[in-house]
Amino acid sequence: ISKTSDNQVESLDLELHLAGDVKKTSKKVTWLSTDQHLVKVTLYDFDYLITKDKLEEDDVLEDCLNDVTETRTEAIADCNVAGLKEDDIVQFDRKGYFRIDKTGKDGVVAFQIPTGKGGK
Repeated sequence: ISKTSDNQVESLDLELHLAGDVKKTSKKVTWLSTDQHLVKVTLYDFDYLITKDKLEEDDVLEDCLNDVTETRTEAIADCNVAGLKEDDIVQFDRKGYFRIDKTGKDGVVAFQIPTGKGGK
């Protein structure tokens, strides 16, 4: 791994292993070429408001509130994302499915669609 002075990855030297199993591979590389217009994307994921499935009568609501219910990830995407419209549904590799909330010259804002599965 070659990095710049501000610790940004500049290049990678990799070896292709076609006989490997993608499901068993722990380190995967996703990359975008810089010969295109890259789009800034803000990805939002929302968690449960309370930490319990069911509040009991003696529970204090404030004690059961989740401290962090919103996670925001800044990312970049390929030029095709610039053509998306509000309410489009897309899948970002290794992140999940998202609904496009806003588009514009400053980038795209997308909200993650819950899968209904436990865990993230």
